[in-house]
Amino acid sequence: MHSVPEDARESLSQALAVAEGLRRRALERLSAGVAAPHPEAAAKVVVWNLGSSPRLLRLEMARPLEGPFRLLGPEGEEIPYQAAGERILAAGGLEVPPLGYVALGVLEGEPAPQGGEQAVSVLGTVLENAHLRVKVAQDGSLAAFFDKDHQRRVLAGRGNQLWAYTDVPRFWEAWDVDASYEAEGQELEAAQVRVLESGPVRAGIRAEYRLGASRLEQTYWLWAGSRRLEVETVAHWQERRTLLRALFPLAVRSHEAHYETAFGAVARPTHANTSWDAARFEVPALRWADLSEAGYGVSLLNDAKYGHSARGNVLGLSLLRGSIWPDPYADVGEHRFSYALYPHAGDWRAGTVAEAEALNAPLVAVQGSGGGEGPARGRFLRLETPHLRLSALKRAEDGDGYVLRLYEAHGARGEARLDLSPLKAGRVSRVNLLEEGQEALSLEGGVLRLSYRPYEVISLRLRP
Repeated sequence: MHSVPEDARESLSQALAVAEGLRRRALERLSAGVAAPHPEAAAKVVVWNLGSSPRLLRLEMARPLEGPFRLLGPEGEEIPYQAAGERILAAGGLEVPPLGYVALGVLEGEPAPQGGEQAVSVLGTVLENAHLRVKVAQDGSLAAFFDKDHQRRVLAGRGNQLWAYTDVPRFWEAWDVDASYEAEGQELEAAQVRVLESGPVRAGIRAEYRLGASRLEQTYWLWAGSRRLEVETVAHWQERRTLLRALFPLAVRSHEAHYETAFGAVARPTHANTSWDAARFEVPALRWADLSEAGYGVSLLNDAKYGHSARGNVLGLSLLRGSIWPDPYADVGEHRFSYALYPHAGDWRAGTVAEAEALNAPLVAVQGSGGGEGPARGRFLRLETPHLRLSALKRAEDGDGYVLRLYEAHGARGEARLDLSPLKAGRVSRVNLLEEGQEALSLEGGVLRLSYRPYEVISLRLRP
């Protein structure tokens, strides 16, 4: 049995390498047509946002020049950055449009003083930027988390508690988690907590753990200008019949939590008043789970973990397991993943979907020199509603045009305005998921007006 996931891992790695190569070459070709924003620039960096929402610049990339240099935005604004080994981290108030790009100029010379009111700092084990203040305890958990914008405590107790539970389901070991798993467990305590980076663009504190024969490293990252705290995890996992979970007691109360599903969201109770409720102690979800009360809430985002829970005010995330049947070596080895805590006003509709998208699909930098006549800022699709999200823009399966797939993410209905002129679409028809059907839609000056229903998936065929 062990050879099956190993073969799948190898095949998937090859597929990902091919996809990454295609994306890199496509972005390099598109970036070559973009003009450097400053005539005296020694190089340019084209920053791509492949998501559905505008993003503030937050970027990790290779150093563009060997010596000292300045990064300037399209209007000549100085972009703060800090060195991180052979790479740099850049962040600022520059907005990168959705499905679009911004070009930065790289100029030789000493950069302007870094920092300012948007910078992130470290004092002891306290991370702080303009929006958040977070204290890491000596055991590796979060001792405090304060939302400065809304003057709210985010946590009701220590956050990111790591618990290792004995995990021996009665049946179907690799599939099931028994409701009684919490009966036997221990909380992990960090062997060491230390500052890894101290800003001004990004600051990090690392906690190192041991559990049996396993080692874990968790780094709390806070970026300048960011409203989410990221937890990057590297685990060298050897444990058997063990379930590792992260728990967050929140200063929020609600009788239900919300979770992302494919093309939508679902609500589940935070109590066990009935046997039906009690049986749903773990909820499968995609990129986020959220607990919100009237006017305020907290989202738990992730990039690779799908087992969630919400009991009372405690949000939980399942991180690792160690089943021994049918594969006695399941999950043994190195794991890398991240999750994040995102406090917000309102409920999950206020920005959770966009933040989860940003965690899973960060901005992409393409470096080059000169050339090109395209504008320093551009976009390939104007989607003027926060309710609709981009799922795919792809060549049609039969080769006749392209298919643009959108979905309504907030459970709302309304009318959207899509500017398709950058895609040079002359004809648009609505099709189903199999790309069948020919319901012609009218374009006015390259603009399409489209009605949508709650959680609707919309597929459009675009032709010249």
